[in-house]
Amino acid sequence: MASSIFDTGTLPIPPSPFDSRERAYKRRSYGSVTCVGNDQFDCGLSYTISFKSNESTKYAQGGALQARGGGRYTPNSHLTSIKTKNQGSGDINDSALWEIEFQYTCYSTAQLNSATNAFMVPGNLLNITIGYDPGSKLTINNARLYDFSWSYNSDDGTYSCTGKALGKNSKAGILNAVTVKPSDVSVSIKDKGDKSQSGHGVIKKLANEGELALGLTRRDGKLSGARIPSTDGRAYAKEDYAILKLQKDAGFWDMTFSLGSADNIIVPMVKIKKVVDYMAENTGVPIEFNKGQFNTGFSLLKSADPRKMCFPGKRGKYGDDNDFSALTGTDGEVSEIYVSFPHLIELEERILNEISKEGQSYTLPTFFNTLFGDLEILSGGAIDCFLTATSTGYAIINRKYDIKKSGYSTINLYSKDSAVKSVNMSSNLDPDMAALAFAGGSGKYPTAFANNLFSGCTRKDTKATKPVDDPAAKLQAKIDDIGKNYKSEIVSDFQSVLREYINSNAKGFAIRYGIDLSITMDGYSDPEFMQKFRVSPMPAAVSGASVYFVVGEIEHTCDGETWDTSIVGYMMVSV
Repeated sequence: MASSIFDTGTLPIPPSPFDSRERAYKRRSYGSVTCVGNDQFDCGLSYTISFKSNESTKYAQGGALQARGGGRYTPNSHLTSIKTKNQGSGDINDSALWEIEFQYTCYSTAQLNSATNAFMVPGNLLNITIGYDPGSKLTINNARLYDFSWSYNSDDGTYSCTGKALGKNSKAGILNAVTVKPSDVSVSIKDKGDKSQSGHGVIKKLANEGELALGLTRRDGKLSGARIPSTDGRAYAKEDYAILKLQKDAGFWDMTFSLGSADNIIVPMVKIKKVVDYMAENTGVPIEFNKGQFNTGFSLLKSADPRKMCFPGKRGKYGDDNDFSALTGTDGEVSEIYVSFPHLIELEERILNEISKEGQSYTLPTFFNTLFGDLEILSGGAIDCFLTATSTGYAIINRKYDIKKSGYSTINLYSKDSAVKSVNMSSNLDPDMAALAFAGGSGKYPTAFANNLFSGCTRKDTKATKPVDDPAAKLQAKIDDIGKNYKSEIVSDFQSVLREYINSNAKGFAIRYGIDLSITMDGYSDPEFMQKFRVSPMPAAVSGASVYFVVGEIEHTCDGETWDTSIVGYMMVSV
């Protein structure tokens, strides 16, 4: 791809809600929900419900009176509220999957029957509109109805109704619908003895293909083949596959999957790009790397556990006794990193165990975001990828590298024509960010991070304090340990020291800091996810020149009188 999907530009400044000459009054809002069809049935077609009549009769459909039995007259059914928001957990990779909830009132059984066909048939397609007259409007077409409810009010004989829908045109909706079903491919790890690893086989099928390409033979759980390095602590690579022969310290994990002897561990591996291509082929879904790069400025960056994942080239060399630099690949490319087949098999089984249903399918995001979660841990946080949807397919994004750092608009809270109604800032530091703030438990913020974030503070002179161990020196010691003799008990310490090293040398990327900024404004349809902005004024302690926000959540609410747009901006810090 030519550019990052995060390059969505700057947040448009919300338009003034006031009359350009007198600021005499704010505009009145309108809204409607229309049933436009169903894939399986003909019901409720073109049925529209809107808010009660207001000055804008052009959009009103609830003002007329309607006769019913006994000569009584009642208003038409009408909306009481519409709310749209993006669905997700507030993570930066959430796409614009719109969840719509609308509430309306019916005044007779006949009205309820008409509404039932339109708004109480799961799967019906709805068009939702919110807007100002005059002014802009927001339209969500072909939202899919998935939930509904109604209740009878005996006091006045009315029916209070609710409908819920998901925006079908959302890219995230497509993403979450793509599933992998391991039970459709029932294969075993090919073994000429009696140590066959049978079961669900999406990854096991790929493992068989990889071992065949490497000329490996498996008997009684042990691998053999001419291409296995004759010397311990070496690697062999062929195209997208490889064999590592670690030295040494075998355990149960190794005996189960790939052990050659007690003095070495034979691990078949595959490049991440091959896994991506394989899963794309098996699901029919195109997947590509957005930029597919990571920061190569960390000279000591290596995998904390080469038995699970290993970098190619010089980053695969731990020492003279465990030197895997024969692994081919381009430095700085996420797709070129190797992951072991045993780890992939364990990962898939981990997902299936969490689902706890035999033969249950899982989604592409579940698989890849679990894989990339492991990569984030083994890279000390230097690589932080996730899978998300684009307009043409699916992309793998590195949060630490792909988010463009420059360019943003500024919302001035004190402007006489400001559309801002309220602003709220809150912190939500997670354990990882706390670890970043206090790297290695030393109680010191990383210099680059502090200088870019806390512009209202000055660092104290720490010359008189006790010197802190150099993270690079500590990491080099761990690398040397692995280089002399691979031991599984070293891995946990390696991960901790590697993260400390990455945090203390953070540079060349944007980090999401655990502060969110919520802004509620008069409604407008322009905000898009990942647009960049700043707010003025800002508290001095969080107003550094490299601090900005990206739109991570969007919500629109309308009651027929006012239309409010609320966004949540995730704080980003360029270091």
